[in-house]
Amino acid sequence: MVDLLSAVGFEVLEAVDGKSALDFWDREMPDLIWLDMRLPEMDGHELTQWIRAEEALNVIHLDQPTVIIGVSASALEDDRQRALASGCDDFVSKPCSEATIFDKLKEHLGLEYIYEDTSINSSSLVLSQESTFVKTLALMPVEWLYQLGLAAQMADEDAVLHLIKQIPDTRSFLAEFLLELVHHLRLDLIIYLIHQSNGTE
Repeated sequence: MVDLLSAVGFEVLEAVDGKSALDFWDREMPDLIWLDMRLPEMDGHELTQWIRAEEALNVIHLDQPTVIIGVSASALEDDRQRALASGCDDFVSKPCSEATIFDKLKEHLGLEYIYEDTSINSSSLVLSQESTFVKTLALMPVEWLYQLGLAAQMADEDAVLHLIKQIPDTRSFLAEFLLELVHHLRLDLIIYLIHQSNGTE
């Protein structure tokens, strides 16, 4: 997400835990925070409550409250409701697609985008060459496919990239395309292709 947003001109700060995130907020007063609800040191719920309390005490000195979007690997409604109850303005489940990220920024910050006409997008390419990718994935070891699917579901990009490196050179086109999907935050399409290769919907 940092790479994606920085590439299109956003000023982005990345915190490694809740306490450093609070320090960033206090010092920089960002317009929006993408907040992992399971941060170490101080989790997302506690951090959000702290920020909202500080904003309430300093309301005269704030132009507007920071938008906080909770992010979690869980898609359970209870987790969403808990995040909103903590003070988050919105909630998304990982993996977040590129489209979701930009849609949420537009919704909460009132942004307008100018789109460049580019070559065929990843979704269209998957649909047009689905059978080729599925057949090639089916040739990979079952355990490798399982690990790739698990890593994609957990939005663990480092693990996904490590597994992609294990693809033999004879299937380099598959590795290149999977890398492109990771770059565009389309782990959902990787999961889809794996399901198709396993013969499931």
